[in-house]
Amino acid sequence: MARSRSSFHPAPQARAPAPRIHLKMKFTVADLLDQLSNTEPMPLQDLEKALTLGSEEERQQLRIGLDALVRLAVVAESDAGLQRLDPTDL
Repeated sequence: MARSRSSFHPAPQARAPAPRIHLKMKFTVADLLDQLSNTEPMPLQDLEKALTLGSEEERQQLRIGLDALVRLAVVAESDAGLQRLDPTDL
């Protein structure tokens, strides 16, 4: 007995396009790294001021960027603040 093709492969459902999220960041990674010293830690609040971040969304974007840079070992975070790591330390 032959089965219809639809029993094996359901018809593809049309998907709604994923919403596009446009997050315009107020700073670049280069801007962020330019503010950090490789000798003196900078408190997070001072970095936010230096980058002129005002809104909670901008501070969240900074936190996301910093988390990524810490994971990549480009920036170190301590109780004293944030510090750029020397490329020779990598």
